[in-house]
Amino acid sequence: MTLPLKVGQQCLTRSGARARVLAVDLKQKLYQVVVAILYPEGYEYTYTVTTGGRGIFDQDSGVDLIEDYTEPKLAVWNMGDVPLDAWFRPKGHTSMQRLLSLTPTSVRFHNNTFSYRQLLEEKEYTLDGKTWLPCSRPACRDTAG
Repeated sequence: MTLPLKVGQQCLTRSGARARVLAVDLKQKLYQVVVAILYPEGYEYTYTVTTGGRGIFDQDSGVDLIEDYTEPKLAVWNMGDVPLDAWFRPKGHTSMQRLLSLTPTSVRFHNNTFSYRQLLEEKEYTLDGKTWLPCSRPACRDTAG
């Protein structure tokens, strides 16, 4: 993890949650860094940690900051990944459409054709009409350097 911690820096906690450094106060004796921890369930808590990212000074804790956060990388679909019963829409729009056909290199809708890379960049999909997801295989974090 990059030290010293800086305001705006994003990290992962020992428990796997994403954290963002909100403030650093070097005048405090022990817990000098305020972080917001964003839990996967959708709630956020604010904690104070040491300048080394420890939530409890002398023992491991779920709020310890253990590594810098990297955005998940989305993998482009191939022909076998596309859910055939899904509804698709341009990202952030409300109009939906079903796909007409697939080829090894593209997806065809009623009025246009998209490469799988374009699908990832421009469209999102739903299976239930409520939850919209990126047109990609499951995200993975790049743990290299």
